Amino acid sequence: MKANQKNFLLEESAEKFGSSTAIRTSETVISYSDLYLLTRNISDALLRTGFSKGERIAILSENSIEYILMLFAVFRIGGIAVPVNVHQSEISQIDVLKDIKCDRLIVSDRYISPGYSKYIKVYNTSEIAGKNKVDETQTEKYFDHAQDNDATIFLTSGSTSNPKAVLHTLESHIQSSLSSNRNIHFNPGDTWLLSLPLYHVGGMSIIFRAVTGGGTVVVQDPGEDPADSIDKHVISHISLVPTQLYRLLGRKKNIPILRKMKAIVLGGGAIPEHLINSILEFDLPVYASYGSTEMASQVATSRITTEWGEKSGGIKVLDHCRIKIADDGEILIKSVSLLKGYIIEGKLESAVDDDGWYHSGDAGSIDDTGKLRYSCRIDNMFISGGENIYPENIERELCRFKGIIEAVAVPIPDVEYGYRAAAFVKIEEGMRIIHEELKTFLRESLPGLMVPEFFFNLPNDYKTGIKPDRKKLKKIAADIIGKR
Repeated sequence: MKANQKNFLLEESAEKFGSSTAIRTSETVISYSDLYLLTRNISDALLRTGFSKGERIAILSENSIEYILMLFAVFRIGGIAVPVNVHQSEISQIDVLKDIKCDRLIVSDRYISPGYSKYIKVYNTSEIAGKNKVDETQTEKYFDHAQDNDATIFLTSGSTSNPKAVLHTLESHIQSSLSSNRNIHFNPGDTWLLSLPLYHVGGMSIIFRAVTGGGTVVVQDPGEDPADSIDKHVISHISLVPTQLYRLLGRKKNIPILRKMKAIVLGGGAIPEHLINSILEFDLPVYASYGSTEMASQVATSRITTEWGEKSGGIKVLDHCRIKIADDGEILIKSVSLLKGYIIEGKLESAVDDDGWYHSGDAGSIDDTGKLRYSCRIDNMFISGGENIYPENIERELCRFKGIIEAVAVPIPDVEYGYRAAAFVKIEEGMRIIHEELKTFLRESLPGLMVPEFFFNLPNDYKTGIKPDRKKLKKIAADIIGKR
């Protein structure tokens, strides 16, 4: 796709893919031609309502066709979409809107609340849709949708620190999707389940892969089990986190369905060894992926094979990225999909060093074949008795223990050592784990100070988006220990 002022992204998609299905639900099918026309009409309606280029337009909605149409309409008028996390409290959402200095908020019927209008101009999706009338007098001169325009602001997960507001251009998303499609083909006739929320860059990347490759985005029904969606819609591609795949594999009837798929992209955290073993045993088309909000999604993605497992998981760096490892082990990245910068107190600040490298905050290495090996988040590290402790190393070993599905390790204050590790674990139904047995198991592979002092059950609401909320878990651990 070439960036220019005359052709809008969806206009090019309509010309290339025409009657191919762009979006599908249980009740609705929208072709690429229709997607362009509908988006054009809604962008006209936005302009008649007073929206304009350069405005930061927040969107608070569940995944839906209307949400996707609204996003592309915002892009078409040169606006900046700010997807809001629906799982945050209303107070937290309002704080985000104020910090980013959003101009307007579009809300779906499900999330309408009088509280927002005290701080920002609020519009309902139904209200805008009601003004969705074709105005043949509108011409392209009203629009400025060059692909180097600012397009989105995403909040990072903030699982260990305060969330950052990440600004991307339309070109960032397009280049990321083109590279992804060169690595894992997503063409007309293919279907990608929108299994991640659109307020997460992983969800947003799915719709961009569709419009650049011609595949179909399938919006699952609210509350529908992903396995049922995969079967019903004959899904060929899906993006999951390890826990989601584990749950799918828990039902044997899902295995033949998953095996027939073209690609299961697994991201959002380290993949437990037991899950890798299952992937290999059932010969599933699973791709391990490393990426970030700042990179508009993927940086490196490789199919999990027996050879991959034997070599401890080096992941192929995608062709739109360059990486190097700093002296301290940090992964540095350059890319055409790199964020434009961070929005801090309403203003744009650079996110790269003087040489143009983005410092990811992740530790890793590059093997002799040029593949990336991710180790851990540097800012997760804590010091115990003078030793650097990386929670991810503890979590990997915990997930090797039979019966443990998932694990998250966090630091807790300790008078003698400064900090000691505490671990939250999720275990298989019907299993019972004795903590002393677990400690004995960990001592076989971990230094003494890395073995957790305390073990707790992982609560159901332990995530911010798709990643563990480590700040929340640290507080829970401290509260439990303080009551003992």
